[in-house]
Amino acid sequence: MKLNKHDKTFSDYIRDRDDWTCRRCGRVFGLINGKRERGLTCSHFWERRRLRTRYDKDNCISLCFPGCHTLWEHEKQGDYQEFMLMWLGKDRFDALRERANTHMKRGDADREWQDYYMALKKANLKSKGVISTPEKSSAYPPDGSGGLI
Repeated sequence: MKLNKHDKTFSDYIRDRDDWTCRRCGRVFGLINGKRERGLTCSHFWERRRLRTRYDKDNCISLCFPGCHTLWEHEKQGDYQEFMLMWLGKDRFDALRERANTHMKRGDADREWQDYYMALKKANLKSKGVISTPEKSSAYPPDGSGGLI
């Protein structure tokens, strides 16, 4: 399946979430001359072709490549599954499995990730004070009711 810009932003999101560390062996991927060291991948427990979980943060972890990613890619019912069950817990893992077996169109999956990612970026900018939340209009009553009775 062809990768697109959404796959790139999602992969970066997962590796950032995991602090650029392989979740299996613990190897940290640092900066070299201002650029990230290569070799850390976004591994999908349920493969990318299952579009409902393609951009699901519960479905993905950072694994070094070729080492840990290659080992666990062929261990989906062994050690990888045991890790996912420990990390997510049984209820979240079962919910993830259900989502993985639910159909979704590619365009819908891409839009869902893009909307989520843009909301994350906006929240990050707000938390840094780069953008502010608009003040309520003076047309609203001071009790915050929005003028609704």
